[in-house]
Amino acid sequence: MEFVLNAQTDHFPSANEAVVKLKDETEQIVKFDAVFVGIGRELNIETLRLANAGIEIENNKIVVDKYLGTTNKNVFLCGDVAGSLQFSHAAESHARILLNNFFSPVRKKLNNDHISWVTFTDAEVATFGLNEKQLKDRNINYVQLEQDFEDDDRAVVDNYQYAKLILFISTKGFLKKQKILGGTMVAPNAGELIQELILANNNGLSLNAIFNKVYPYPVAARINQKAILQYKQQGFTAGIKKMLRLLIKSSIDGMVGNV
Repeated sequence: MEFVLNAQTDHFPSANEAVVKLKDETEQIVKFDAVFVGIGRELNIETLRLANAGIEIENNKIVVDKYLGTTNKNVFLCGDVAGSLQFSHAAESHARILLNNFFSPVRKKLNNDHISWVTFTDAEVATFGLNEKQLKDRNINYVQLEQDFEDDDRAVVDNYQYAKLILFISTKGFLKKQKILGGTMVAPNAGELIQELILANNNGLSLNAIFNKVYPYPVAARINQKAILQYKQQGFTAGIKKMLRLLIKSSIDGMVGNV
């Protein structure tokens, strides 16, 4: 598999060749057997004559507020037509917001900061929360954790040591708990493995919620804890490490003495 980055397809000189222009304006010929073209989706709303109902449209999208309401106070949107993330589970989230706002005095706003999605390839690509660009745009301080699966026992047994996890966590602070801000995993069943990370992200749980969890060995989700464990180990000073070694040695000596 070959990736051509920072490039744009210019034209197809033949049925099995494409000319792509690179960032430096040079051209490259890419040969292939078939082409998959993703053209995206556009809302089919022109025939609805929404203006007759007082519903405004801008750039072929319906104008919607943070409560999923249109410029007609009696019309609300749910699903792809709302112009947000076009996922079936995003539509489910919209429906929950609308039902809450119809029947509860405490209104909820649309917030995609904790949304997740999975590309069901082999391996799966699962993403949730805020990405690095969003964190930088919002001036949110963060730490990036990278965890490979090379030495993970389950990955070794099931032969997916190529997998990788990237997490963005909040920075340390006095009496400030560190939280999981977002992340991406590439692995078999990644969409299932990140569910506890999504739960922690959605509910603002501390890293310790994962760190202190006891996992049945050797479940695949232990990789989430391993990433956090290795991060915490980086904070150990030389003095702390020396003290831990002495404590471990003392414990071992005590057990040997008892035997």
